[in-house]
Amino acid sequence: MHAAAQTMDRDRFLKEISDEHFDLNRFVGLIRTDKASRDFIVCEMIEHEHIMVYYHCYDIVEKGAEEFPELLYDYWPAIEKLLTHPNSYRRNFAASVLARLSKVDSEGLMDACVDDYLRLLDDPKFLTADLCLQNCRLIMVDKPELTGRIVDTILDSFSSDRFNERQRSFLSGTALTTFQAVYAEYGEPEKLIAFAERNRGGASPKTRKIAAGFLKQYASGR
Repeated sequence: MHAAAQTMDRDRFLKEISDEHFDLNRFVGLIRTDKASRDFIVCEMIEHEHIMVYYHCYDIVEKGAEEFPELLYDYWPAIEKLLTHPNSYRRNFAASVLARLSKVDSEGLMDACVDDYLRLLDDPKFLTADLCLQNCRLIMVDKPELTGRIVDTILDSFSSDRFNERQRSFLSGTALTTFQAVYAEYGEPEKLIAFAERNRGGASPKTRKIAAGFLKQYASGR
């Protein structure tokens, strides 16, 4: 294709993606069937400067990672670099997409980068820390050998004073929800019970409710 035609194609593509009401499913289908489009969308998620482009590209890649992770696994190294990106949205992208790719991680790439991944628990952005906690559940389900390491790091992260009391209480609720998925696999359940006990009277009403339910499910009769 002539260079000018390629530029026009690219510009049209980006204009469609940046539209507020873009057709997500159409683009997901496109990256499923066409490698060139897949390369392009992942690249724009990582590099494009305009939020409506890179965020919609992320929406496409995230859904693709849920539906056909094997087709996106080769992009792991490029996406992993976003874990330390100065832009918090890009860090969020890495947290979400890598967690969904962990189910096809045959090369131990999550094992190798899990420390960098878990540093997001202490991210300057509260929402990034919360997203990391949510996605740790997916990683532990798919990579059970990392459960002890991840749970211990989550528990240790609550000794930080980066966030205020209400934020830490909210994050504790997310952590307890994550722990429910791996309670049986974690080797020291008494630590999880103690964590839930500490959050029964927390600042977040939602977390108090989650803690009470956690204790009712796991601590009754102990």
